[in-house]
Amino acid sequence: MIEKYIVSHLSFSNIDWEYIFSGNGKKVVLFLNGGLRLAESAHQYIKILSRNYRVVVPTYPPLDNVDDMALGINEILKKEKIENAIVIGQSYGGMIAQIFSIKYPDKVEKLILNSTASIFTDKSHKRLWLIILWLFMLMPSKWIRNTYKKNILKALRLTKGNNAVWIKYAENIIDTKLTDNHIYSHFLTGKDTLKKYSNKDKTFRYHGETLIVNGEKDRFSTIKDQKKLIKDYPGSRPVIMKGAGHVFAIEQPDEYEILINEFINQ
Repeated sequence: MIEKYIVSHLSFSNIDWEYIFSGNGKKVVLFLNGGLRLAESAHQYIKILSRNYRVVVPTYPPLDNVDDMALGINEILKKEKIENAIVIGQSYGGMIAQIFSIKYPDKVEKLILNSTASIFTDKSHKRLWLIILWLFMLMPSKWIRNTYKKNILKALRLTKGNNAVWIKYAENIIDTKLTDNHIYSHFLTGKDTLKKYSNKDKTFRYHGETLIVNGEKDRFSTIKDQKKLIKDYPGSRPVIMKGAGHVFAIEQPDEYEILINEFINQ
């Protein structure tokens, strides 16, 4: 059964931000979701985290740049009178989390990067990815949507748990709740990140306590991606979830909860 949460709203710069605020505890966790984009799709993470913490999960509006994305998230924290939070970025949300930690380091108590990759790269890779994204965005919208859906569902397949129910749920969100603008936003914000942040030197990076978690069987955010993150965040703590794929909070919830609690409260 998927729990129902109260959805709050914030209007900022003519953009309607939806978010879920749930749980109890002194510490606050800001959870930044992945490719399903909606706060409600992070239900398993909310269930785990809200046992011990207050949890804020925004739904991403269809913006075209990451600075406005980070700004809106910060406005949510302001509205809820949250001075700082443990920031967790899952997959695509890991990119947003890294940007947020650069722009608002005083708001980040600790940083946790799940199943994601570094936003930093060299000039040649930056140029290559910008060309790929430019070509991709020239394709028909139906093809872009189908490709997005295919890859998101492939990434979300479970190594453990009720895969059929989870995939059906994710497929329903993509088909009924994500507009073409939401899907375009996914790639436009990635392109914007490459342009603005990929070649920044180390003074721009978050230097606080960082946990980097990857699934052993994740084919989208690989062990190679984790090694790059470790290099870009010196002193970070890397963990590999044995036997897990991309969404280990569903595949290995007990192990993930222990890991998170240990890191937050150490």
